[in-house]
Amino acid sequence: MHAWLTLVVAVVSLQLLHSVERGGVDAASCTEQGVVDQTTCGMQCPGASEQQDGCTCSYAANANMCICEDDVSSSTVFACMDEETTNSKSKDARPLPSSSSSSSSSSSSSSAPPEPSDDPMVWVDGDGAMYVSGPGDIHLDSGNAAHGGREATVFLDGVDVLATLGDLHARVSVLKNLADSLAATPAAPPACSGISPLTLYCSRALSRQLVVPPEQAYGVCEVQHVVNCCCNETFALRRVNGNITFDAADGPVVGERVVNTEEVRFNALTHIAGSLIVSGVPNMRVLDLGSVEHVGGEVIITNNPDLETLRFGALRIVASNVIINDNSNLTTLHVPKLSHVYGDVVVHSNAQLSHVDLGSLQYIGGTLDLQNGAPSNAITTADGAGLGGGGRDAENSVGLAKLTAAQLQLVGGDVVVAYHPFLNSTRLGALSRVMGKVSIHNNGMLASVDLGSLTASGDLQLNRNRITALNLTSLLTVAGTLSADDNHVLTVFAAPQLTLVTGSLRLATNSITTVSLPNLSVVRNDLILDNNDVRYLDLHSLFRATSVSLLGSTNLAQLDCSSFGQVDCISVESGVDTTSTACPPPC
Repeated sequence: MHAWLTLVVAVVSLQLLHSVERGGVDAASCTEQGVVDQTTCGMQCPGASEQQDGCTCSYAANANMCICEDDVSSSTVFACMDEETTNSKSKDARPLPSSSSSSSSSSSSSSAPPEPSDDPMVWVDGDGAMYVSGPGDIHLDSGNAAHGGREATVFLDGVDVLATLGDLHARVSVLKNLADSLAATPAAPPACSGISPLTLYCSRALSRQLVVPPEQAYGVCEVQHVVNCCCNETFALRRVNGNITFDAADGPVVGERVVNTEEVRFNALTHIAGSLIVSGVPNMRVLDLGSVEHVGGEVIITNNPDLETLRFGALRIVASNVIINDNSNLTTLHVPKLSHVYGDVVVHSNAQLSHVDLGSLQYIGGTLDLQNGAPSNAITTADGAGLGGGGRDAENSVGLAKLTAAQLQLVGGDVVVAYHPFLNSTRLGALSRVMGKVSIHNNGMLASVDLGSLTASGDLQLNRNRITALNLTSLLTVAGTLSADDNHVLTVFAAPQLTLVTGSLRLATNSITTVSLPNLSVVRNDLILDNNDVRYLDLHSLFRATSVSLLGSTNLAQLDCSSFGQVDCISVESGVDTTSTACPPPC
């Protein structure tokens, strides 16, 4: 396809060049009239513009040259160097010959140009052919644009060279875009006929002949399994009732099978009833299962050292696990339509992974595990929708820069986002309930966490990040410990609807100035706000806690203990007023 398009471009380019109308006046016309010759222009270039019978000679000071143009065609018919100002230029530069010299030299049509020289020169042979040579670059510059005149261009026998090249460039760009579009269009799937109950062993010629007899015009539509994928018989299949496996021995040549596995693309297969297993395959750079919609077992893509691109353009449902691990050169993972995975989704130890697109994902029955990426910008986007039933684990994905699951509502396991030095934001704005823990910790650049819809979770841990404010506006209960420790730029913590924490509530060693917990009534263990700069504290509904501690907050004027019905003791700095509301005794 690309070779054909290249030929088309070449033909069109030639046609364009030949279709340009030739026009203008011969460059030697002024010379033939005797207007410009060795005597009138010669080696002493005039210092100012001079009009001479249809030709205009002007001195180009920036180039130290005298340039004469035909007034009709604007063609340059003579140019010479200024001896007086350019001592380093050649004194042997040759002007165009006069009409007499031209006719006298017509018999010397074989006159050759001079030998190459370090000096610049202009030479015209007996046939009127002009030679321009010099030790460096040669520039054609009309100077018009530089002096505020019309846009400068270059003419060749009356043809506007720059305009013609621009037109050719535009036309070639159109053809290139067309070629790219055609290359991106999937080829029509090959025809198929019949169903085979056999297993297709791609590395065995006998197996291929039994599945697709030589006299059969088309490949079969369905087989039981495919082993040692891939072979030509594979690409006509619409359905595999069992597994498709690639193995570590796969390569360009395996046994009697000759097949190129560098780029493997499926555009007919829609259904794999079993598992797809691609493990330890060398040389494969691209695996594109663009037509596969359903996998009834697992999708396992592991330990493929050369794999760069993995695409599942039509995949919607995987009935078991999706495991994509240890593919050291994988840079692109494309699954735009995947909506349901009933097992785990595990993507880790892919050192060069640059993008994860899970934009249509609605449900995960197990755990989402994204970890151990590249050292910089490894996973720029992990975008999911409506995940639930299992857990979400992105621990140790050191290159994660952005985590987005903007429509995620329910997680049956844990949500873990940890140890990402380049992570700067998490978008979990629709997440309403987590059956396990939420742990977002040790992300040194994480400045924004959106948990505005979260109503309930197990342990809620938001430690050692760069968050400046935590607004848990919908949070009602925490079935465990709520902690936000060692966030050194955190100044505001607000959970206005929170009523119950079944463990401890710990906000320690931050820079918190404002704590707003107006509806919190029960903390079954300790409430610790140590080592902050608390100046505003709203605990006016707190009834029960083992203890309340505000050590290190020297700017708090008063602790309101009026609601503390079952608080055993308090710990505050000596300057804090605890007598006005009859606070509990010191711890």
